[in-house]
Amino acid sequence: MHAPGGWLYPRPLARAAITLGVVVAVSGSWGQGLDAQSSGPAADSNPFAYDASQPLGWRDSIMEVIDEVEMRSVQFRSPQGGIVTGRIFVPRRASATSRVAGIVISHGAPGSTAQLRRIGVYFARRGAVVLAVDAAFARRDPQVPMQFTRQDSVEQVQTLVDFRRAVDALIARPDVDPARIGYVGISYSAAVGAALAGIEPRIAAFALAVGDLGIADHFREADGSVGGPARRLGPAGAESWARALDAVSATALLQRADGRKLLLQNNRQDQFVSRHAAEALHRAAPAGATLRWYPGDHRVTPEHFVEQLQFFHDRIGTDVPTAEDALGMAGVGNRDGTAQPIGSR
Repeated sequence: MHAPGGWLYPRPLARAAITLGVVVAVSGSWGQGLDAQSSGPAADSNPFAYDASQPLGWRDSIMEVIDEVEMRSVQFRSPQGGIVTGRIFVPRRASATSRVAGIVISHGAPGSTAQLRRIGVYFARRGAVVLAVDAAFARRDPQVPMQFTRQDSVEQVQTLVDFRRAVDALIARPDVDPARIGYVGISYSAAVGAALAGIEPRIAAFALAVGDLGIADHFREADGSVGGPARRLGPAGAESWARALDAVSATALLQRADGRKLLLQNNRQDQFVSRHAAEALHRAAPAGATLRWYPGDHRVTPEHFVEQLQFFHDRIGTDVPTAEDALGMAGVGNRDGTAQPIGSR
């Protein structure tokens, strides 16, 4: 897989606990009345609801200072149980009297926020407090993103709720403007972001690169059948597994989003996200979404990031991209100052 984003069939597949044909969807009838606001007790009918009045339990610890950006390890309580881990990147110019935007970011699959040092610094330097959050699978085992059991849909819900809680954490900061929240997702985290856009109205701008509609759609063939390692479940089991995930992924949720907040970026020769999966994502996008195609494989290039920076500048007031950004991320967050393409390892 390419870091920080990338989809692959799980490499240690032998470790995945595959339960044939026993995949249960998240219960509840949370239809058009879905309340996306994080206030009040969690409702049984909304799998993404939680009690935002509960203490966040925030803890952080300084790791290093890079290019006038403090990088800290962070943890906070998950409304779904356990501890959410990640990193936060705080530009030293941010203060209670000079508030900046806030951006939630996440990683690829396999992967974790340990891969996001350079991209976190990159966006923080351009006028945002950046909170990088580990997906639920990464806290279990960053190298095994899918288990091909009902646990995959459970972890999808937990990840989405944890990302909503990350928005709470940013909004609570005195150095962040609560009206200027963005999200950056690459590959797996772009797919999660496409679902998040349907349930989290407080985020004003989503930049989603080389993603698709979610885990199940990622493994769908052009004829609609479920392929890849999910075949091990048998036809009925694979379809049941996929339906459970579809219900809590962008397949069902993207239609609820405000298209004007969405920048969807896909590549024509992507070796990990099929052309039909990328096209399905673009077809599902609500009216007003910005849809972009680029040449090349799964890598995210300076062209992608410049367009993301412009999108965020227009919507959440981060810095306007410069000629330096068009040259890429050479030296950003690299101790030796050497250029390294984001999206490659």
